[in-house]
Amino acid sequence: AEAAFPDQLESLFAAEGKSVEVLNAGVRGYNTLQEYLLLKEVGIKYHPDLVILAYVSNDAEPLSRQSGLLGKQGGFLVDFKNFIKEHSYLYAFFRKKLEVMRHRVTPHEFAETYDDQFTSRGEGWKASVRALGDIKSLAAENGARFLMAVLPRLEGLRGEALDVSLVISVRHRLVA
Repeated sequence: AEAAFPDQLESLFAAEGKSVEVLNAGVRGYNTLQEYLLLKEVGIKYHPDLVILAYVSNDAEPLSRQSGLLGKQGGFLVDFKNFIKEHSYLYAFFRKKLEVMRHRVTPHEFAETYDDQFTSRGEGWKASVRALGDIKSLAAENGARFLMAVLPRLEGLRGEALDVSLVISVRHRLVA
């Protein structure tokens, strides 16, 4: 089995004669806002020297584009639902499975709206850019450097290429 990213990184540093500890705080299914909140609430307590974010284009996916079963009149329940979305590992685990089931029921609506969120006009993209800036600022405020590694997302390509220039321009603006 191939070693996980943190183990590979520690090995690279060890080969250079440097002893470092790499902590993996990645959570599958988290978007950039959730990654920022995890760093703010948990990760920064470890006093990192360097914060590395492995960024994939679907990290711009918003928490939810629909109000779901709880409408605006739900008050406390809506607030509770939003809190769970932003802070629950269990939610992140089951979210993908629930979304797949929902998309099977309404595939046309999904196809029409999903790709739009990854353009510079998409709300998910705008939120991701803001969260990347927040991650960079939080790292700097705590004496850490921020490095964003942009990883390609190769699954589900349909002949149309993602506008990679968006990812590259964000990376250069926020990290350089």
